[in-house]
Amino acid sequence: MIGTRSGSSLSIYGPKVGSATDDEAASGGGPTATRDATSNRFTPLTATEWTNIGLVAPTGLWLCQEASGNATDVIGGLVLTAAGTPIYQQAAPTGWSRGGWGFSQIASQRFAAAAAVGPNPSTTSIMFCAYVNIKAEAGTRMIMGGGINTTEMTSARVTITPRMQCLTVNVASTGPAADPTAVAGYQLIYVKYDRTNSASVVYTEQEKLVGTYAAGATDGQKGFGGVLGNSFTGGICLAWMRTGASAEMSDAAVKAEMQTLGATIPWT
Repeated sequence: MIGTRSGSSLSIYGPKVGSATDDEAASGGGPTATRDATSNRFTPLTATEWTNIGLVAPTGLWLCQEASGNATDVIGGLVLTAAGTPIYQQAAPTGWSRGGWGFSQIASQRFAAAAAVGPNPSTTSIMFCAYVNIKAEAGTRMIMGGGINTTEMTSARVTITPRMQCLTVNVASTGPAADPTAVAGYQLIYVKYDRTNSASVVYTEQEKLVGTYAAGATDGQKGFGGVLGNSFTGGICLAWMRTGASAEMSDAAVKAEMQTLGATIPWT
């Protein structure tokens, strides 16, 4: 391992105490998955790294480190097309070393797959996940999920208040209290559209926001940033996707995965 690491680990299901470099994956001493050098949070960069820490590898994984152009999926091969001049290699926020994609409230500023490309929410359960940093917004802005007119699958949005919002087929449920901009660095955000269990949920490190499920979502743009409308302000340093049965995670399974990646989760 390049650099040093101190402290000990209780199990592979939680982060070690101390610090580590992004070269942890090659160390052979404990959970072999990459960590952010400053936050010490797991940021698994390959399918093997996900399974090494006891997690199911995602269907798609975007490292968010491009210098230009579209976003490459290092697991599933689903290219997300850039639009609206997203920011590349944005500097890391407070408490992190890893930077990534940046967004600035521009209309349709995104990395997304078009209709008929990738998973289809009219037939398949989909979960989008990412480490996200959110700044103050001038209106309700989109973070990730799906969007096509008024028939979009579940998306995560942030309001001017600011509060998190879960939107499914144009019906919005807004969080009552948690301010996502109060998190200085990146926090985990998951967006679930679960057809089998009729569930639309946005999960963050602050809250679980249950939306109003609708089975009528159609296929359209889906991805990260302003998939429908203006993008949020902030950044994403790692993004992934689950589809089919692997996207139909229970609340408890989502919480456990977030905890394994290093988050402290208050909700049940």
